[in-house]
Amino acid sequence: MQPDTSKITIRNNEERILEILHDIVFNPRIKALQWSAITKQTPSLKIGYPSQHLASLIMGMEGERTAARGNDICDGTEIKACNRVDQLDKCKVKTCKENVMRIETFCPSCGSTNIKRAKDSKWLFGIKSTEELRVYTVQTNRIFLLLFDYPNFDDNDFNTIRIQAYEIWNNSPRCTKFKELLEAYYNDIYCSKHAS
Repeated sequence: MQPDTSKITIRNNEERILEILHDIVFNPRIKALQWSAITKQTPSLKIGYPSQHLASLIMGMEGERTAARGNDICDGTEIKACNRVDQLDKCKVKTCKENVMRIETFCPSCGSTNIKRAKDSKWLFGIKSTEELRVYTVQTNRIFLLLFDYPNFDDNDFNTIRIQAYEIWNNSPRCTKFKELLEAYYNDIYCSKHAS
């Protein structure tokens, strides 16, 4: 499937993508990391709205001024972001299990370097009604996924950040499994859990 090129109105995308990443992703993260070392609060910043800006630049399309209450992009695209950067980790010592920030190399409680590093953040599709299910499986033609993570996670390199973008054309025959997954989640998990 192809985007509606008449909706592409943002130009100089490559330059602007680099600029926005520095302005609203990397520079705030650097400051949050500095403050986190002092306050011992998580440096993880919410990435939802900055992701919408980034998606607009990647696609070259404007949003619809909806602030998560309608179409995220003017062609009807829904944007979902997943941030695995600066997740909260856990000490693996059975008698401790203390929270450990990503910037810490040892447990602040027991001193252990045996830390379980988290990488389990995921895209959230909050489907709580048949209408919401219909939005994701019928009404929306494209879902744009952004993933912020560490390409060298297994090497404990938490300075190199990767940003990946994917698109799902959910009304395409190639994406029937995606629809089946959402329907199974709603029917088999959500409805079963809330049946009373």
